[in-house]
Amino acid sequence: MTTASPSDHVVPVESGRDRLRILRGASVALYTLLSLDLVLTVVAFRDEVDRHSLYQRVKSKPWTVTLAEARAVEHGVDTVNAISLVLFVATAVGFAVWLWAAYSRLGELGYDRRHGSGWAIGAWFLPVANLFMPRRIVNDLVDAEVSRHGETMSTVSLRRWTTAWWMTWLVAIGVGCVVNSMNSRAQTVDAALSASVGFMVRCVAFAAAAVLAIVAVRLVTRQQRELTSVR
Repeated sequence: MTTASPSDHVVPVESGRDRLRILRGASVALYTLLSLDLVLTVVAFRDEVDRHSLYQRVKSKPWTVTLAEARAVEHGVDTVNAISLVLFVATAVGFAVWLWAAYSRLGELGYDRRHGSGWAIGAWFLPVANLFMPRRIVNDLVDAEVSRHGETMSTVSLRRWTTAWWMTWLVAIGVGCVVNSMNSRAQTVDAALSASVGFMVRCVAFAAAAVLAIVAVRLVTRQQRELTSVR
């Protein structure tokens, strides 16, 4: 991977303004999508509590559980999961547009970057690479002014917020993979109960990641608005 050179040509100022407008619009869209993610995660947690309660009754008092009740609970969980998947994809697209606008503007203003602007989009959708490439690109945004002003408290704080967001996001993804595996292999009520607890932990992790993402997007967007050209 070669380092992108922002000094190969001069981009009109108007282009930088266009990127800033896209950045602002994408950030507003992300706030909305992440807020919806957070609300849906709360709903998913509530539905999982209901399913866990159902499993406990199946184990201790099976005669109190009807087939209709079991189907209703499972349908509720499946519906929320389907909506979550659509919202997850929409949020990923929102992040890709937001990061592309910020990263391409960084190059237009003359700041050093380790990658081309296309990576700001592709990094989210390439298997394995999407676990670390978006973080590298965000790091370039965070460190944009270090070469000019050195390490500041603002930079340190921003790096901590973005690191907390990304680490929490990776934990949530990891927990989700483990829990999905547990659920697919569950053959007993006890195993289903364990998977249900895991799903609740996953909900908490995703909720935390959504909150931290909102903070990180807000802080990075504010930093980008304050950047000036170094050409």
